[in-house]
Amino acid sequence: MIKVFLAEDEMTIREGIKKRVKWEENGFLFSGEAEDGEKALSMIRKIRPDILITDIKMPFMDGLELCRVVKEELPEIKILIISGYDDFSYAKQAIRLGVAEYLLKPVTCARLLQSLLEMKEELEEERTQRQFLEQYERETQKDYEILKYQFYHELVSGKRTAVQLKQRGEDLGIELEAGAYNFLLYKISASSYDERMDYRQDFMQAEDFLVETFENDKSLIYFDHIAEGSALLITGKSPKEVDQTISKCIRTISQKTDETQNLIYFIGIGTTITDLEDIPISYRFANRAYTYRFLTQGNKVLYGDDIYAKNLEEDETFSLKNISADHTDSKVALNFLKSGLKSDIELFVENLIQSIGENNMNSLMFRQYIVLDVNLQIIQFLESIGRSREDLQKRFPEFGDIMMFTHSIGRTKQYIMQSFESCMDIRELAAVNKYADMVESAKDFIRSHYNDEDISLNTTAAWVNVSPNHFSRIFSQETGITFVEYLTDIRIEQAKELLRSTNIRISDVGYDVGYKDSHYFYYLFKKMEGCTPKDYRIKVQKKEKR
Repeated sequence: MIKVFLAEDEMTIREGIKKRVKWEENGFLFSGEAEDGEKALSMIRKIRPDILITDIKMPFMDGLELCRVVKEELPEIKILIISGYDDFSYAKQAIRLGVAEYLLKPVTCARLLQSLLEMKEELEEERTQRQFLEQYERETQKDYEILKYQFYHELVSGKRTAVQLKQRGEDLGIELEAGAYNFLLYKISASSYDERMDYRQDFMQAEDFLVETFENDKSLIYFDHIAEGSALLITGKSPKEVDQTISKCIRTISQKTDETQNLIYFIGIGTTITDLEDIPISYRFANRAYTYRFLTQGNKVLYGDDIYAKNLEEDETFSLKNISADHTDSKVALNFLKSGLKSDIELFVENLIQSIGENNMNSLMFRQYIVLDVNLQIIQFLESIGRSREDLQKRFPEFGDIMMFTHSIGRTKQYIMQSFESCMDIRELAAVNKYADMVESAKDFIRSHYNDEDISLNTTAAWVNVSPNHFSRIFSQETGITFVEYLTDIRIEQAKELLRSTNIRISDVGYDVGYKDSHYFYYLFKKMEGCTPKDYRIKVQKKEKR
């Protein structure tokens, strides 16, 4: 029912309108009346009607002022002015205020009802449009994930003020107001290296469970860290409350990964801070700890502010200082090259050198041994992605020249960093080709199943054997549009083809391209093409007759 409110200071007119219009019979609910503008405004704020009928001249607050305030507070309301003033200046002001109709007294019941029915039709159409827009926005929810990922980088970069961060958070529905904060970075992975790990069922189930659990916790803000795991911004009223939440997160991650023998976890935790602008500091501590995942094995929790880790299975303290020189035999460089980030190279190399020990690194022979070992792991990595030593030497011609880069610790670090950076450039190019093949396979699947009502981002991700979040990001990155936008483009193009080449009913056209709701099909077609399916068919037929 459409709610109608009447503001009119003349009681006879007010009573006449209220009693003579058949409200319910025509789909209206007469929801209230007032004899002056001030009283009307107070009641309108509570009732929130769909249509306001008002006079212009009323005591305390005139009709035009009432219209102005109501339109500011309830912009979707329809306003009908009934006035005895045949003055163009009033009408002009009413138009500026967004008044839908301006009728001169005396007004017949039939004329008033006609205007109300026209407004009712407009309101219902607008409501339908809003519902369809909300449905379309739900379908394109992954756009939000991309914006959230961008916000994550703004948050940890230190390039935004607290005010700017809070505003950006509000825009995304993220509450940043708290008394204390900390960052927790975590990654679950295979207990032994498996190139198909990201696509395995047990991994995806564990990952989906953790994401859902953390996103439903109001004290946590979850961010997808792409291939590098996940990030949690932990908020609380006090540092103590933040610490309690961290402990709860650790238990959740460890319990979920313990359910299968195939998974292990690594957690890096930052330092607790109380100022929003210090979040980058907390993140740097967490990231420093997180980089050590390449230097350790098994389930580990590492705290960046005091550099210690705790093995939750054995409940024993793990000291980074205890990593010995022979740790290089565990292929830490190979693991880092497979999943590390360029931004982590310097920190990783520093941690690697630290774990080996300064006394060992002071030995020229030992530095040469380290470089030889790293070289072997680099070549093994290149072979694993279908590349060779020659590909690396095109980018870093000095690769393999041990004597040039081992006469000091500094030069050794430089050599390893340059080698890693060049390898990651090659890895990125290889990934582009891999992603291109995956996206092309997804496009083929969409083109073959576009008319299936149940096709979705999830079903398409399952077809190409990756997680939905990962697929959404890659698809948008490779195509420049979201999955839903691509699917909609395919469906509308197919609908246009059917409208051009067949005479089937328009509602059936929508059904044939995957839209079981014909009204939603009409809405999307008009949104995409600027005209209704019927108008499009008429336009095409006229062109063909020429």
